[in-house]
Amino acid sequence: MPPFLLLVILASANFSCYSLRQAYHFNNLFNSRQKVSAVLGDDNTRPKVKEKLSYVTEVIQFADSQGLNTEGAYEYYIHSKSGSVSYLVQAAEQDRLKFKKWWFPIVGSVPYLGFFDSVERDQEFQRLSASYDVAKGNVGAFSSLGWFEDPIYTSMIRRSDLDIAHLFFHELVHRTFWSAGSVRFNENLAEFGAEVLMVAYLETTGEATSSETYFARRRDKAKFKEWLGQLRQELEEMYQREGLSRQEKIDQKWVIIDRYRTRELPQFETNRYDYVRRKAWNNASILGASLYTPDTQRFYQSYDCVGRPSLGKFLSALKDAEGQFEDNFKALDSLCETTELRR
Repeated sequence: MPPFLLLVILASANFSCYSLRQAYHFNNLFNSRQKVSAVLGDDNTRPKVKEKLSYVTEVIQFADSQGLNTEGAYEYYIHSKSGSVSYLVQAAEQDRLKFKKWWFPIVGSVPYLGFFDSVERDQEFQRLSASYDVAKGNVGAFSSLGWFEDPIYTSMIRRSDLDIAHLFFHELVHRTFWSAGSVRFNENLAEFGAEVLMVAYLETTGEATSSETYFARRRDKAKFKEWLGQLRQELEEMYQREGLSRQEKIDQKWVIIDRYRTRELPQFETNRYDYVRRKAWNNASILGASLYTPDTQRFYQSYDCVGRPSLGKFLSALKDAEGQFEDNFKALDSLCETTELRR
């Protein structure tokens, strides 16, 4: 599962029971952190952990050179036996593609709840299942948007170097710029930024094999995005069809999903999307996958308009433009009306 931004687990200003529980779990995790430099200097640290932490340091240094906000980020390491940092649940209407959303200060409206305890997440999953299509997942990383000194969790380095680089670039884009109230915009932006940085980073390192693997994954992502878009379109058309009862729409939903899952899958180059055939798709999981299968075309268009500057300068220009527009995509498009930024 792609990385989720889960400051929401700490963001409620009314100190509800939910927020207090998540703050308690987060505090326990946070207090167990160790300086990365100390972990690297400890003879008892496993060589593989040292190797991965050293690689993260290299990735962060590159992101810093491109103008991203890395100050105070990932200077600590939190060891955990769990393969996940946190756990999430999403819900959607059973007869239409519409997320249930929760509102929190700082981050605004978000289509998920995050938990540090899988049991609490599963309890919420069961409660929501009575009225919604529900999906749950495990989270390998999240960003505090610069409000805290984001640590490196064990789950963040239990992956290939390519995935580590992409993950940290994605999270550092969130840390550098976040547009409140639009998860879709922010995830699209973070994926765009991660792609830009990955290409630049691979060019710098000159790793041909890694580049081939990365671009094969990019091509597979495009195929999956097209498949998912076609599935969504067919569901949307069915949901809007007049004369169908609510139950008929729900029944037709399962027929359409089963056909796409079993007979209309594209031929992928890598094994990254092997899970698609096995996954129990519903409205919530389809919307969730759509959220993290971004459309970056408009971002590249604006990036080209301003002369492809460093990513940090592009994010700074976008932040300035957002102050002039209520709609963040209009702010993005407005960059094509500005003069070329200095590289």
